[in-house]
Amino acid sequence: MFGNNVKKLIFVLSLSLCSVFAAAQDNVQNLQQAVAKVKKDTGGQVLSTTEKNADGQRVFRIKVLDKKGVVRYIEVKTKP
Repeated sequence: MFGNNVKKLIFVLSLSLCSVFAAAQDNVQNLQQAVAKVKKDTGGQVLSTTEKNADGQRVFRIKVLDKKGVVRYIEVKTKP
């Protein structure tokens, strides 16, 4: 019985790790466009955003609660 619960937990954790990070490269130029893209792609609710610079390119990291209730982090790179 205990072993079965551990297997279920490992399965659920592995699924959630798959949805933790997704990367998107699109023709976005600003945060507003990135948020709109993530909302459209996930159908979810944006919880927070951060911005970083990676090799001279702006990258928005968007935390979103998707339709299934899973919190995901999606990175959207601006076009160069």
